[in-house]
Amino acid sequence: MSRIQIGASAILLPATFIHNYSAIVLPFAGDLFYFLYDADLVFIMINYEHLSFNDVNITCSHYCRNSVSERHLAISCPTRIGFNAQLEGIESALSSFIAGHLLAPGCVVFGRLFVSDHANQQRDISAFAIRLAEWCGGCALSVIQQPPLSSAKVEAWFYLVDDAGKAQTKTRHGDELILQRNGYRHLWHCSLMNGCRPGNAAAQTTAVLSAYASQLQQHGGTLKDNCIRTWLYVRDVDFHYQGVVDARRELFTEHDLTKETHFIASTGIEGRHGQTAVNLVMDSYALLGISPGQVQFLQAPEFLNPTHEYGVTFERATSVDFGDRRHIYISGTASIDKHGAVVHPRNIDLQLERTMVNIEELLKSAAAKMVDLAQIIVYLRDLADAETVESFLDRHYPKLPRVLVLAPVCRPGWLVEIEGIAICDVCQDDYKNF
Repeated sequence: MSRIQIGASAILLPATFIHNYSAIVLPFAGDLFYFLYDADLVFIMINYEHLSFNDVNITCSHYCRNSVSERHLAISCPTRIGFNAQLEGIESALSSFIAGHLLAPGCVVFGRLFVSDHANQQRDISAFAIRLAEWCGGCALSVIQQPPLSSAKVEAWFYLVDDAGKAQTKTRHGDELILQRNGYRHLWHCSLMNGCRPGNAAAQTTAVLSAYASQLQQHGGTLKDNCIRTWLYVRDVDFHYQGVVDARRELFTEHDLTKETHFIASTGIEGRHGQTAVNLVMDSYALLGISPGQVQFLQAPEFLNPTHEYGVTFERATSVDFGDRRHIYISGTASIDKHGAVVHPRNIDLQLERTMVNIEELLKSAAAKMVDLAQIIVYLRDLADAETVESFLDRHYPKLPRVLVLAPVCRPGWLVEIEGIAICDVCQDDYKNF
């Protein structure tokens, strides 16, 4: 065995592995880190960094292979300034980060703003979206009212893709952004909604999902074969969630999404739009140009049961293999056991631990580990638990980009829910590279 140093940690690797790869050290944004490379000079693990621009903090994960890098950024602002100033701070910090890393402005693919009061903040958000689109060439921008637990009025998550500074092929039409690269079309849809039936969450769910399925068909895709991930934001989730669940199940059945086939990775959580008539808002990610077998649906049956056993229809997690990497989308995950029961009722500490165990087991089913996580979103039912959760994450995952928001989970007994995205190294000659 040979010892390889990575930051302050060390790992042991077989001597045969070291013989076939070389280890070097490079400075990156002020930090030293080691990585292994082959003839193509590829990273094999995620690097994390923390930066600050005028008191605006950015935590970043970075995965790169074949000169194509992916970054997930969590951006938080000082709380002593107003909403528009916080938006301007996020914009300035994002721009400075991109310039400082010598990235093309068009690397911004997707962003989500977690805001405290959407109804009264829409005007500033619209101006921010226009400015962002002007300098980054357009991106998918999601906005949802889920107040940040930092006491800021807004926090942000951004996803960046950079191909050695080359221009991105992006097309934006309304709520849709298409990123084309290497024969794939990545489709991001944001803030899909239908407020024509105020108070009827089921009818709005059917309308939104039906319209989305039609949009995919226009691109030559289907809900069953191409939708990878959805986020369902439900106003008054304790009251409206069952209507959303029933409507989704019925529509999925029409599209041959059943327990015998598969469902879609998803988060269903409290979230609001500024329009009070809107009870459901949906974001989604779909991928066109994929081959059979490229998408896998992950399970950890000794830890979490299939969701259809308690009447809902989503996958615990989904992986997508490319020739040079694997993406893993972890659905909203809580403290649940293999029978579908809430584990550790009323105990936030133990629920946190069990939630992370469940996520770890889902990652294992895709040959991934917790160190492959690129970002997480943490949803809390009770803002009084925020300090406990922050402390837990600081101890166990201090470098991982994260956003913590106030957003009750779909079952009252669950005090916390966590979703995430992981990226790990694979070599799949049958598929095109990312």
